[in-house]
Amino acid sequence: MELDLYTRILDLGEENRAHAEHMREAGYKAARYDRDYKMLRAKKEIELRALGHPASMVKDLAEGDEEVSLAKLQSNLAEADADSDKEIINNNKKIMDTLKSQMEFERVGRNMTEGFYEY
Repeated sequence: MELDLYTRILDLGEENRAHAEHMREAGYKAARYDRDYKMLRAKKEIELRALGHPASMVKDLAEGDEEVSLAKLQSNLAEADADSDKEIINNNKKIMDTLKSQMEFERVGRNMTEGFYEY
């Protein structure tokens, strides 16, 4: 049983390493998409302002543009992808801690029962 628990802990560690790598890549992707979105929005705001739209409406109009909103969607999706990896890693860490506690509990339980029947 202890070997099964240990194997499961190692498997979760490997899974965490894979998710950490994916999270790093998704983070870079999210940063690039966020940069693209902000640049596109700024260009659209300048364009709208040059066309004479009121400054108070320029940001909302720019964000309503199809190309700008698509860039924002890509940015949000990439960020969500990185966040989901982070949540999986945190969940796996909790499972690993639980498995470690279970291994310790079984070890202590064996040690306590070994001497119990010696009388």
